[in-house]
This record gives sequence, structure tokens and C-alpha cells, in this order.
Amino acid sequence: MKKQYSIAELAEITGVNKQQVYRFIKKNHIKTTSKVNQKLLFDDVVKSTIMSAFSDNSTSKTTLSDTVNDVVLNQLNIKDQEIARLHTILDQQQKLTLQTNNQIANLQDKLLLLESQSKEKSIDEIVSKSEKKIKKHWWTI
Repeated sequence: MKKQYSIAELAEITGVNKQQVYRFIKKNHIKTTSKVNQKLLFDDVVKSTIMSAFSDNSTSKTTLSDTVNDVVLNQLNIKDQEIARLHTILDQQQKLTLQTNNQIANLQDKLLLLESQSKEKSIDEIVSKSEKKIKKHWWTI
């Protein structure tokens, strides 16, 4: 007697759930070989038909999955390039900011130096004016 398979066994062999196998059988109007205790049984021909149908489906899922993976990898590579470019721009901005801060510090130092020099000059002028006033010549006495 030929081996007969139940829907559960066919589902286990093909690697899909029982509902998918049952729907495939119903959709394709596949007739049962026999029925034992309300259990539908199918022969090797039905088994090979179901296996080929679901193996094609898994191949297309694998191809789709590979395509999705390729797209995601491509997007990740693009994002990595964008991140690298942004890091370069950030480094340049930080260098420019540092240079600008150094220039500002140098200008502030020069300004303080000029302010102190101008104060010294004004103090020197005041002192010299006061000395001129204090000096009296012999004929002014």
C-alpha cells in the first residue's frame, strides 16, 4: 500500500502551517485519496505537487528577501558616506571656530595693550603739564 499523508504531515514536510496546505488543496480542487476518522489523506502525487508549489513560493520569498537586503545594505552604505562627510564638515567647523576664538583673544590682548598705553600717555601728559605749571622761571619770581 502506498504511503498516505495527512494535512499536518504535508505541512510539516513542506515547512508551512496546516492552514496554508489546506487552502492550497481547496484552491486547486485536489481530491483526497482516502478519509480515516475524519482525517483527509493524500498520496505521493499530491505530496510532490504541494512540495513543488511551496518550494517555488519559498524561492520567491528568498529572492524578495535578498532584494530587500540589498536595498537596505545600499541605503546603509549611503548613510555611512553621509555620516563621514558630516564628520569632516564638523571637524572643519571646529577648526574654524578655534581659529576665530584665537584671533578674538589676540585682538582683545592688543586692545588691552593699547588701552594701557593710552592711559600711560594720558598720565604722562598730565604729569608733564603739571610739571610745566610748577616750573617757574627766574624772571617770574
